[in-house]
Amino acid sequence: MKKQIEEEKKQIEFNNLHHILPISISKPISKDKNAEIQHEFLKSRSKTDLRKLSIETEALMKKYAEELEFEKAIELRDKLKKINQEIGIVELT
Repeated sequence: MKKQIEEEKKQIEFNNLHHILPISISKPISKDKNAEIQHEFLKSRSKTDLRKLSIETEALMKKYAEELEFEKAIELRDKLKKINQEIGIVELT
């Protein structure tokens, strides 16, 4: 226990000497976790709700594309594919 306290004191002195302010790490939720959450959300919706969501998502995707917001449009395109898969719509590529 004494060793830990000594180590903490050394770290605090070092931080003060070098003007270091320790902060907590903040990381966004990983894409895998987001995908899992989104998948569960889609599974819990009715086909009617999913069709409405599909129409709204496609309209918003087209709006972003017209406004040259391609990154947002791509995200919505990917989301739209997942929604349509859940509904049972097969997209031809």
